[in-house]
Amino acid sequence: MKNIVALVILAARMVSAQDIAGQWPLPKSAREAYDFVQARQAAAEKLWEKKDRTGIDMLLATLSYLDLPLLRDLAAGDRNLAARRLNIEMELAQAYLLQGEKQKSLDYLRKTVAAEIYSLELAEFYERNAHLAPLRNDPEFHRVLSDLRRYRSFWDSPALKTPYRQNLSDAEKLAGLSQFWSEVKYNFGFPEKLLALNWDQMYLDWIPRVLATKSTTDYYRELMLLCARLNDGHTNVYAPDQSDLYAKPPLRTGLIEGRVLIREVRSPALEARGVRAGLEIVAVDGEPALDYARREVEPYQSASTPQGRENRTYWYGFLTGPSVKPVRLTLQDAAGKRSDVELARSGYTDVRSVPSFDWRMIQGKVAYVALNSFENDQLVGQWRKAFPEISQADAIILDLRINGGGDGRIGVEVLRDLAATPFLESRRRQREYHPTARALGTRMEFLYLPTTPIEPRPNGYTSKPVVVLTSATTFSAAEDFLVAWKSSGRGKIIGEPSGGSTGQPLPFDLPGGGSARVCTKKDTFPDGSEWVGKGIDPDILVRPALADVQRGSDTVLERALEFLRSVTGNN
Repeated sequence: MKNIVALVILAARMVSAQDIAGQWPLPKSAREAYDFVQARQAAAEKLWEKKDRTGIDMLLATLSYLDLPLLRDLAAGDRNLAARRLNIEMELAQAYLLQGEKQKSLDYLRKTVAAEIYSLELAEFYERNAHLAPLRNDPEFHRVLSDLRRYRSFWDSPALKTPYRQNLSDAEKLAGLSQFWSEVKYNFGFPEKLLALNWDQMYLDWIPRVLATKSTTDYYRELMLLCARLNDGHTNVYAPDQSDLYAKPPLRTGLIEGRVLIREVRSPALEARGVRAGLEIVAVDGEPALDYARREVEPYQSASTPQGRENRTYWYGFLTGPSVKPVRLTLQDAAGKRSDVELARSGYTDVRSVPSFDWRMIQGKVAYVALNSFENDQLVGQWRKAFPEISQADAIILDLRINGGGDGRIGVEVLRDLAATPFLESRRRQREYHPTARALGTRMEFLYLPTTPIEPRPNGYTSKPVVVLTSATTFSAAEDFLVAWKSSGRGKIIGEPSGGSTGQPLPFDLPGGGSARVCTKKDTFPDGSEWVGKGIDPDILVRPALADVQRGSDTVLERALEFLRSVTGNN
């Protein structure tokens, strides 16, 4: 039997890769072609990793398949399919090296350079790849890496990454402003905003403003003012660390019914001094709190919506300042009694961290699950570990009210255990800039990236009620979760409209040690309706009540429990 298998393999090798490719089915779409090629690659990888040359033959046949006229046409209109060629050539380089054919391996690595894919990530992948370890001391291999990196300084030029000085030169200030202006003009995902703002005129208007600044800190504050005019929560300017603008006491604050309240105290040392949740901040350094916020904080906040700007003004930016300078607060309790307290902005050693994931049973058998951040991918493991116990609950509350985002894939993994049917993520639009097309008269092009259904996991929590709690702090990847949640039709959203901003920011350095980022894409609901710049509305609108916050009650959570009692019949 072994001899028969060997003869079959030998006969297959005698057939050219072109012949094999010619026998494979012709696809009806780029997606069908992509799936077919992916399957061939996966099968080949299992073979070549075992040093079976049949895997190489399969990869060569797949390259020939991609050379068919129909496949070339489909790849011309689909980036994912077009990228398969590069991926296969990378695999062939690894497979040939496992066979001891060093020169063929280098030949295929050279093909990735010839494809004009100049990528730092690709060079780093080659350096880390265990299969390519025998090449690490080879001069030709290092020439390949050097070629892949040759455009490194094109986008991240060290000429503009100058060190911090107390006051930058006029040339550095003008260069930084120009860099920010150009990155926004060519990469910002909302060019319609730039037209409305007359972005080029704003650039001209800001030149004398930045040149008039007397310090690097003041210079960056001018850049922040300019950035805030874009009204985008994922486009920001960050001052260098040496400017010392971002220190603040460990408090969460917010605007409730027109008053600034302490929502959470994260230091036992502050609590011991009588600083507690529910107290109103009446004044900051002797200035009425609202006046202070509107003068000192709000103008510098980049946000896509009014609720997003309010959140950044009265929480993220509120009370920030130099780490060595204390802030004096006038506090007032619910009875009207006032007191003054001076708080350090730094030096706290007892700050309570907020976990990304936390859960507990409340009101009998309701699972309260706090998804506070999607920054840490460990959340998926924590969720999966707790899910068997969570799934025993009569209902689930997912609290995303302080989730400022992170990685959207994390939220998808949570939703896969809750959705009963396939669901969709956001539809994405990004700009396509081609200088030659512009020269020929095409002024603006967009690429629309459709979303594909995501399958739920089997045996999920699908027959009992689930609700999601939101606020203006629910932002970015947390809003990506809300888009998918609405698509799933799984349950109600209760609370306040979300922050109204998501995107893929492009980061870059600025002179003097600061940095910035520019949002490069626009997201919509799967049907194309817009939510960026508006926020995602809850199904049941509930805002925190002043009296409830002052006495330590949670208005939104209580309303969610009331709703769940109405649908489950449990009291």
